[in-house]
Amino acid sequence: MRHLIIGTAGHVDHGKTTLIRSLTGTNTDRLAEEQARGMTIDLGFAFLALPGEIEAGIVDVPGHERFVKNMLAGAGGVDVALLVIAADEGPMQQTREHLDILTVLGVSVGVVALTKTDLADPDIQEIAELETRELLAKTPLKDAVIVPVSAQTGVGLEALKAALTEAAAKTPLRDASAAVRLPVDRVFSLPGVGTVVTGTLIAGTLHAGDAVSLEPQGLASKARTLQAHRKKVEIAEPGMRVAVNLPGIEVSEIERGAVLCTPGALAATTLLDARLSVLPSAKKPLRHRERVRLHLGTGELLARIVLLEGAEILPGTDDVPVQFLCESDAAPVRGERFVVRTYSPARAVGGGAVVDPHPARKYRRGDASALALFEARGEGSPEEAVYAQLSSRHAEFTAKEISDAVGFPAEAALETLADAGRAIVIGGTHYLSDEAARRLKEATRRTLEQYHKQNPYRKSMPRDGLRTPVSKAATVKDFHALVAYLVSEGVLVIEGTKSKGLRAPDHEVIVPEGWKKPAEHILSVYQSAGFAPPNPGDFAANYPRDVHVPTILSILCERDQLVKIADNVYISEAAFSEVKQVVRRLASTPEGITVGGVRDAIGSSRKIVLPLLEYLDGIRFTHRNGDTRTLGEA
Repeated sequence: MRHLIIGTAGHVDHGKTTLIRSLTGTNTDRLAEEQARGMTIDLGFAFLALPGEIEAGIVDVPGHERFVKNMLAGAGGVDVALLVIAADEGPMQQTREHLDILTVLGVSVGVVALTKTDLADPDIQEIAELETRELLAKTPLKDAVIVPVSAQTGVGLEALKAALTEAAAKTPLRDASAAVRLPVDRVFSLPGVGTVVTGTLIAGTLHAGDAVSLEPQGLASKARTLQAHRKKVEIAEPGMRVAVNLPGIEVSEIERGAVLCTPGALAATTLLDARLSVLPSAKKPLRHRERVRLHLGTGELLARIVLLEGAEILPGTDDVPVQFLCESDAAPVRGERFVVRTYSPARAVGGGAVVDPHPARKYRRGDASALALFEARGEGSPEEAVYAQLSSRHAEFTAKEISDAVGFPAEAALETLADAGRAIVIGGTHYLSDEAARRLKEATRRTLEQYHKQNPYRKSMPRDGLRTPVSKAATVKDFHALVAYLVSEGVLVIEGTKSKGLRAPDHEVIVPEGWKKPAEHILSVYQSAGFAPPNPGDFAANYPRDVHVPTILSILCERDQLVKIADNVYISEAAFSEVKQVVRRLASTPEGITVGGVRDAIGSSRKIVLPLLEYLDGIRFTHRNGDTRTLGEA
């Protein structure tokens, strides 16, 4: 069974609703006000079975200019346009505006119903048909069949059904395997049932009981029951008009414009990259940062247009790269069509397609990198499109993130770019552009150079000191992998095994020339003292005032010649290595590692042994358990 949507369009009073009632037996004017005034105000819905196992949902839209917003809410999911023009009047103002809307929405299959033939004499009808053909000549519907019909007498109804069947065969099949996407056009509550939303299932297959979410509100629920064409169904297929019962959600939490989808398939955004065309019929150009009404799916948002080049878009200009700054959240998908209307008075002036529903940043006019990204997406090779996206942010990307961004599988292009050195593989799973990698290296070198200059007597900078500078050069998703990459590129060296500080490869701690002899003397004293180290304060009287003993001790520690085990307690590196060997040996004895055992083994005092063992605990060489210790190393 084939499912599709037929959407009406046309001027008010040209008989759209009457025609649908004659075709289907359904009065789509469901509101009391509509029936009293004889004028469609909001969307109406009907069902039509066509030959060839085609089930068509019909969306009847209002024709009055005051209700174009409602018309747009129903036009987004249309497969076949049913353009209704009265034979006794011919095309009118709203005929043209509706046709413009269908054009920018990309509807290219349609049928024209020339209605009210019972009220028009042959000459008037012929003129109406000629004017209609002239109107369609420069639109995607130029080849549409024009069917004279009278809803009152029934003349032409069968021919109209045949034309609709033929048109339906020309429409592409919707993707049943895609994520579920159903823009909501009605929300209401039924006694004993709860909240119900309706809409056209644009893509995907929805099963009763499936988990769903509503975006951009971020509401989670499940499709408890489904109804299509007034019948309960277990499976809804793309192209169906569907009503979905959503437990756990209040009617007040949802409004027209929300999108029912597979959880995780859509996300809220206020930035959209798009290509915009302005209709030749537009009264004036669209200006940079002009406030407009943006119609996406079934919703309307207020937004500002950011032009990447130029100050305005002239009427009749096609395919201009723009960014929309939305004043409220939307949940679009790549390739989704939209309509733009002026803010006031509200007139349809253009439309286009979403290029990126989640751009990384706001653009400015004259943004060369943004323009390059648009060009690569549109006409470049897959590699150029991937590289442009990869270069659009200072960020790491996974292959999936890149694929989602460019709209096609990017693995092959990434491999080609990596072979050419234009994409850098980080940690085996993430990619950087060569430009982002260059910035990363420069930022790292600059940061290390500055740190070493300010801290000449420290061997390395703390690892976290590099995180912020690196984040500005490349978004940090795996800092350890970025550090490993920088090590492999010879940009930095990891110092130590526990604290793992970072340093430039050519950096070493140098003893100032005037302090070399005092440093040699201090080191020799500690080396001779073994486990009976001197008090650091005792050295000060031996040297001039400009010899700073604490700094010399720090330098000797940074050079791995002394080890500071506690405040004002230092031992030589040789003594420290010896005590580690002693501790390893004691660990294999029945008594284990104790303060007394270590004291006796090294011939020292508790004053030295206690801080020494606490230091070993601190670096996880040992692990204290009461009065004994065990080895903590692997």
